[in-house]
Amino acid sequence: METKKTQFEEAKKREEDAKAILEKYRSMNKDVTNTAHAEELSSPELKILYKWKHGKNVPQKESQKAKVLADWLVTKDHPPVDASLHSWTTENENDLAKMKSEVIGLNDTEVGRQMQSSVDDMLAKVQHLSPEQIQQIAAGLPSIPPTDPTSTS
Repeated sequence: METKKTQFEEAKKREEDAKAILEKYRSMNKDVTNTAHAEELSSPELKILYKWKHGKNVPQKESQKAKVLADWLVTKDHPPVDASLHSWTTENENDLAKMKSEVIGLNDTEVGRQMQSSVDDMLAKVQHLSPEQIQQIAAGLPSIPPTDPTSTS
């Protein structure tokens, strides 16, 4: 959940940066989605727009202004790659805070569920063991330290 929050915050920052550029040109009565006005974009501005549309930095081999401008002209009408990220709500924030503050028991984790599955498998197999095999297992049990099944670690 922390990762989703970070992804949302990064996408939001990219969008804000890009919209600031678009608004800057709009205030000068220039539409940078128009080819003639798009050519006025600086290389750093184009890189910000690229990052907004693609969710990543411009690859080094594609960083020439002409290539980034060409990409902008192709992708300007497409939604950003991370447009599907849901908004980060107060409910999401509360859930994250709850997860961070709760003590999570081993049984409530994937490791705990896998351990229980192993125990269930073992119990299903025990009924098919010979008395000698059961004695062998029983002899090995005292060497295993007892654990508290309610322990959280």
